[in-house]
Amino acid sequence: MYHARPRQRAAAAAREADESQVATAGKLAPELVGIHCLAKRWAKDVEFNIKSRHALERIQLMHDGAVLGGYHENFPPDQWAFQEVFQTADFKTQAIINLYYRDDAPVRVKAERLQVPRTKFYEAWKMALAYMRGGVSAKGFPT
Repeated sequence: MYHARPRQRAAAAAREADESQVATAGKLAPELVGIHCLAKRWAKDVEFNIKSRHALERIQLMHDGAVLGGYHENFPPDQWAFQEVFQTADFKTQAIINLYYRDDAPVRVKAERLQVPRTKFYEAWKMALAYMRGGVSAKGFPT
């Protein structure tokens, strides 16, 4: 029988605590729940060709003009719409979406990387989701 090491258990506990924060400090308005679920599916399915890079390196590459979105041949239409909106979004929105959905670190760590309090990170995340929701809805997909 496999037993997780203490460090692995601590990391898993931190991720679980992080997810519970969405239900409290990062609670989403009902209208953002659909786009949040779409973003999670998109992040899971998108082929991200520089997974091994640190999140801040990804942000720097995006700032330098690298195309980091990638694509997958079998994307459902709503994920294609999300991808298109993502690619045309401003730098801050792309950075927040990338960091929140593609980085496995707890939100506390993500906020520290951007040198903002966790509550500000959650606010920026919600604003990015609202932007994405508007763009995806404009393309005719309910969120």
